[in-house]
Amino acid sequence: MDQPMCIDPPKSAIQAHAKPIMKTIYVAQNKAKCFGMIPMDCFLVKMKPNDKWRFSYNNIEKFHYKEGFQYTLMIKETEIANPPADHSSVQWVLHRILSKKKSKNIKAVVGGN
Repeated sequence: MDQPMCIDPPKSAIQAHAKPIMKTIYVAQNKAKCFGMIPMDCFLVKMKPNDKWRFSYNNIEKFHYKEGFQYTLMIKETEIANPPADHSSVQWVLHRILSKKKSKNIKAVVGGN
């Protein structure tokens, strides 16, 4: 059975005047089980190459993830005004895939490199 997907905040909740911030993030070759309001599969992300993997409860709009590949992404991050309690306070939208590399490593885990 498919795992529930993260639900994006309503478009009306996004601040009209909020300027997106461009960020580079690193996405692991696999997702991991995590628990928000419900059990789900989360991206494992890093903000810097040498950081440890951590859960991301955010969806990445316009990003078509394929397991087995590590990605370096340029995203637009926009703050969300008054997000619902079970939603993220930021929205991530793919701007560009900087790299997509087939991973030879075993599955990534939270807290690992």
